[in-house]
Order: sequence, then structure tokens, then C-alpha cells
Amino acid sequence: MKSTQKQKQAFIFTLDALLVLPLLILIISSLISFSSTLRENILLHEYSYMIAKDSISYLSELEVNSASIPGLTVGSTEGTLSILEYVARHISSTYDTDLAIKGALNNSIPEFAGYIFEYKNSAGSWVELSRGGNAAKLSPGNYSFQVSATKILSSLSDPVAPHDLCGEDLICSAPVSVYIKGEIVGPIMFRIRVFV
Repeated sequence: MKSTQKQKQAFIFTLDALLVLPLLILIISSLISFSSTLRENILLHEYSYMIAKDSISYLSELEVNSASIPGLTVGSTEGTLSILEYVARHISSTYDTDLAIKGALNNSIPEFAGYIFEYKNSAGSWVELSRGGNAAKLSPGNYSFQVSATKILSSLSDPVAPHDLCGEDLICSAPVSVYIKGEIVGPIMFRIRVFV
């Protein structure tokens, strides 16, 4: 009698295993398909971060004269400044800063992404200087995710000498005491947010 009970239990256990097997296959296949989707999102996220990081580095290295942005008002001593240094000096003039940023980033942001360029003011809040790229991505709900890259800028403006002493040439025999000291620009924290 005991042997027949063991056979029935074994049969019931086998039937349970056969019913659970399709569920296990379904769960495993779902996990595999979800992980491949997750992998694609991670790659897109990393690519977007690379765009943000490269864009802000590009702005910190590109000289204003090299950018040759039409309509940008550049002072006589500002041609060798980077775009970020130029923006830091003209931060109150939103037209010049917006034009400088958009002119420099015109071809570096892909068509599928939008960006917002900001700086942190003395109150600790982010103030928008420029936005561009795919405008549809900048609306809430139209982007999958956003990434940001920040850069702190602190620079010293070039010292200048009165024009009546040296004329156009900054290297002259005038004593150092006649030079007007350069001013510290910054530290200013800039941030670019890329929306994909």
C-alpha cells in the first residue's frame, strides 16, 4: 500500500513540474528581452552623456575668433577667449551669450537631441542662457531621459596697458606698475542638459 502512495505523489510532483516549466520559460524569455532593451537604453544614455560632456568641453576650448559666429560682437581683446570665457564676461547680455552658444553648438548636437545651457547664479539657482537642438525634446513628457555635464570656470582677464604708452603692442618697455591688473572672472558653474 505504501508503494502505491509513493507512486501517486511522484506522479503529482511530475505534473506540477510540467505545469511550472512553461511559466519558467516565459519568465526567462521576458528577462532576456528586457535586458536587451535595458542595454540599448544604457548605450543611448552613455552616448547622450558623451554629447553633453564633449559639448561643454568644446565650449571651454573653442576660441571666439575660431568659431567665427556671424553677428557676435567681439571686443578687441576678446578674440582669444574661449566661448565659455566670453559667455562669463557677457553673462548679463543674454543676446550675445545665446548667440555665442548656439553658434558654437550648431553642428555638434545631433538632430534627435535638445539642450539647455545654464549657469548657477549667486543665489544657487540655475539660470538658462540658451536652448537649442530638437525643440520638441525640451517639452516635458517628450524625452526619455536627460543627462547633464557641468564645468566650473575661473579665469583671469588679461592685464592691459594704457594705449598712449604702448599703442597696439602689449610688449613694450613700460614699467609693470602702469599695467592695469586683470580681473578674476568666476568661479562660475556652467551646465548643459541634453534631452533625448
